Amino acid sequence: MLKYWLILLTTILSLTTEAQVFNLSGKVVDANLQPIAYATVRLRNRETGTATDAKGIYTIKVPTGSYEMVVSMIGYKTATATVIINKANGEQNFILEKSNATIKEIKISSTKKDKSEEIIKNVIIRKDEILSRVKQYNVNLYIKALQETKAKKEIADTNFSDLAKRARDSVNRIVNSINMAEAIINLDYQYPNKIKETRLAVKKNGDISNLFYLSTTEGDFNLYNNLIKVPSLSTMSFLSPISNSGLIAYKYKMLSITDYKTYKQYRIRFTPKKSGNALIEGEMIILDSLWVLKSAQASFPNHLTPEYSKFNINQTYDDVSDGIWLPTSQVFEYSATTNKRNNGSTTVTYKAYNLDTVFPRKHFGEELSSTAQEAYEKDGKFWDENRTVPLTEKEVAYIKYKDSVYQFTHSQAYYDSIDAIENKVTALKILWNGQSF
Repeated sequence: MLKYWLILLTTILSLTTEAQVFNLSGKVVDANLQPIAYATVRLRNRETGTATDAKGIYTIKVPTGSYEMVVSMIGYKTATATVIINKANGEQNFILEKSNATIKEIKISSTKKDKSEEIIKNVIIRKDEILSRVKQYNVNLYIKALQETKAKKEIADTNFSDLAKRARDSVNRIVNSINMAEAIINLDYQYPNKIKETRLAVKKNGDISNLFYLSTTEGDFNLYNNLIKVPSLSTMSFLSPISNSGLIAYKYKMLSITDYKTYKQYRIRFTPKKSGNALIEGEMIILDSLWVLKSAQASFPNHLTPEYSKFNINQTYDDVSDGIWLPTSQVFEYSATTNKRNNGSTTVTYKAYNLDTVFPRKHFGEELSSTAQEAYEKDGKFWDENRTVPLTEKEVAYIKYKDSVYQFTHSQAYYDSIDAIENKVTALKILWNGQSF
């Protein structure tokens, strides 16, 4: 009897083991180690398959056995690999090579009504060449972040004259409606995601805690990357419309064709095919024959940017060195979902790209950002000489007021007046806190 029970138990355990499934997972990237989203991952001669997510990651549930995996994506060569699952989870990563069919420029069909997708394919080919040449660089950034607030704070009435009251009211209208910060940053970059920035100059006025993008560590919005990674904006990475994966995820529509110098420029709108994904929408301008981005504007979905009810970006790209087109200006415009952040904007300009920079070993470490000791001590002359974006009349008045307050509160006359109040002997001081000098 015991023999039959042992046979039955062995059979049950065998069936249970065979029925158990394991995770076969991995990541699919291109030759530049950029994630490839929407790549098809399947098992040959089986119906099992899936697609990579926005980070290029896939997972397939399989029982113990040997499997031939097939990975395919538009614009890339198909890759295969044999994987053995032996009663444990397995991992298999793939690096896809560009297809020979996409190396040559795609001819624009004159018979199609809308040539947008063919144009985007040429930009993708061109951007791969740009990324292969831009392995590292150094560049200087000027950042101006501004927030218009609705708070109203009035300076208390004392024995002001009428002229002083009018001056006070004028100051209130300026001072209590602006929070502003400026920064000049020297940025070192090494592909694919290593950065090191040094703040050479910083100027803060008002409450800057809710201003966006005072540091390059807040995200990289370059549309030439397959993924737009902006940790300060969203936990999700957004898929760029200028990518092979974007050809699957976005719809493209030609809006206009105009002349620009000796080129034609195409204005193309891109929108997500499905809502709910980590996709953006907007417009871009592309130069004919060069197949490069001249400018782009995009809005980010507010369901993936919980702190903002609106977040838009406007970019300009220029030839920074021998046919290498990179961002030279960005403008962020946003509205917050709470009263803590009212309408805000940040302007960023890039100056003096150096693509021949050679960084020493261990240059890029854990410290991503640092501030020069004298960064907060730059005077008005320095800022006037280094601003790449002019200030508005209101901003000039605001800065002049804040500078005058700073100069006064750090003057010897101010210190003497504080000392005079502090040193004055009163009965209340003696009885309550004690007299200090």
